[in-house]
Amino acid sequence: MKKKLSFPFKLIIILTSLFILLAVVAFLLFFRYFPAQLRQDFDRFSAEEYDSAFLSMYPIDNYDEADFNYWHTKKSIFTTHEIPNQFILKCYLKKIQETSSLVDTIYLGIRPEHISGETLAELLSAYPQYHFYLLLAHPSMEYWAGLSEQACEQSLASYRSCIDSLLEQPNASLYFWGNAEWLICNPANYEDTFLTNGAISKHLMHFEEFPDHCINYIGPEATMDKLTDIVTKYRSNPAKYPDLTGKKIVFFGDSVIGNYTISNSIPNVTGALTRAASYNLGLGGTPAAQPDSGSTCLVSIVDAFIAKDFSQLPEGSQTILGLEEYLADTSALSDQAAPETPYCFVINYGLNDYFLGLPVSSEDPYDVSTFTGAFRTVIRNLHTAYPDARIMVNTPNFTSYFNNGTDAMSEHGHQHVDYVEALIALANEQDIELLDVYHQLDINADNHPVYLLDGCHPNERGRFLIGQLIAEQLYSDGK
Repeated sequence: MKKKLSFPFKLIIILTSLFILLAVVAFLLFFRYFPAQLRQDFDRFSAEEYDSAFLSMYPIDNYDEADFNYWHTKKSIFTTHEIPNQFILKCYLKKIQETSSLVDTIYLGIRPEHISGETLAELLSAYPQYHFYLLLAHPSMEYWAGLSEQACEQSLASYRSCIDSLLEQPNASLYFWGNAEWLICNPANYEDTFLTNGAISKHLMHFEEFPDHCINYIGPEATMDKLTDIVTKYRSNPAKYPDLTGKKIVFFGDSVIGNYTISNSIPNVTGALTRAASYNLGLGGTPAAQPDSGSTCLVSIVDAFIAKDFSQLPEGSQTILGLEEYLADTSALSDQAAPETPYCFVINYGLNDYFLGLPVSSEDPYDVSTFTGAFRTVIRNLHTAYPDARIMVNTPNFTSYFNNGTDAMSEHGHQHVDYVEALIALANEQDIELLDVYHQLDINADNHPVYLLDGCHPNERGRFLIGQLIAEQLYSDGK
C-alpha cells in the first residue's frame, strides 16, 4: 500500500516548486529586461571613473564618445542599451548614483512614446544633484509619414505633453532637432528611422552651440507648431521629386558647393531626394571667369572634367575627389572606355566673381575672363562633349558682404545683383535650365541669418532648400 505524504511535507514540496518556478521566471525576466548591453553598461559604471553619462531611449551608436567628451570637457560614459521604459531608466540612474560621487551631468535621449513627461519630471526631481540635458528624439520623416492618422496625432501629442511637463524642470535643459526640416526630411541624414549618420551625429552633439534648438529658449509653442506644420505638409502634400535611380548629377561650384561634403550638402541633398548619384566637383574660392591664364576657375575645372585630366587641378581638392569618384563609378579611367553621359550638370557660381570684381561681359561673348563669357564657354563645351545631358545654372545666393552686395568691387562697377541678372539673361539666351536661387529663396538683409552661416555661405537650412529646389525642378521639367 502506497504511503501518503504528510501535509508538512506536501507543503515543502509545493513551496520548493514555487520557489524554483519563481527563480526561473526571475532568470528569464532578467535576461529579457537586462540584456547583455545593459550589463556591459553597468560593468563600465562599476569599473571606470566618470563625471557624466549619456543614456538614451533611441540609438546613439554614431555619437563618438571621445569627440563628445572633448567638446563638452567631460568624462562621459555612453551607454549602448536603448532604454525601453521608465523601470530600466530608474535602474540606470540608481546604478550611476551608487557607483560615482563625481557625476554632476546626465545627457538623456528621450522618446516621449516610452515615458510620459510627468513621469520623467518626477524621476528627475528625485536626483536634484544632477543637471539633465534632455535630448528629444528626432526621427526621420519616414517615421511620421508611415504612421496612421491616429498614431501620428498621438505621437505629436506625446511630444507636446512631454515638452510642457519638462519645460519648468529646474535641473534640466530641453533640446530638440526634430522640427528641423533640413534634418528630418533628408533621408541621407539617417541610417535608420531614429539613427543619424556619423557626420550628422557629430554635428548634433554640439547642441549647446544652437540656442535655436533649446526649447527653454524658443518656447514650446514655436517648437511643436513647427513640427506639426512640417509633418502635416509632408503627409498631406508630399514634395514631388523625380526617381533618377541609376542616373548621375555632376555639380560644379564655388565654396557653396565644394566646402560641404556630408549628407547635408547641396549635392547630397539633391541626390538623396532624387535617388541619383551626385558628384561634388566644387572648389572654394574659385570664380566662373578666369582672371589670368592658368588660374583655377569654372572654365578650367570643366575642361579637366571633359578631358579627365587631373594635372592642373589643386592637389587633394574636393574637385579631384569628386572627379575620381565619378571616374570610378563610370569605369572611365581607361583611355579606351567611352565616358558615360551624366544626366545633368548643375553649375553654381557668381559670388567670387563679384567679390573679385571681375567683369560681367565684354564685346567677345566667349571671353573667359568675363562672367558671362566663361559661362557661355563651359555651356558650349559641355554640350559638345555631352549633347544629351541637361545643364542647370544657379544664380548666386544673396550675400550681406560689402553692404549687402551693393558696393562695386572694381573699376568695372558691378554690384552683386548684376551677376544674378546677367546669368538669368544668359540662361534664356542659351535655352538652358535656370534655378534662380537669389530670387526664389528671397534671402535679404533682414532674414539672412536664418539661411546663411556667415552672410555668404548657406547654412543647413539654406543648403537643404537649394537642394530641394534643384530636385523639384528636375521633376517639374519632366526629363
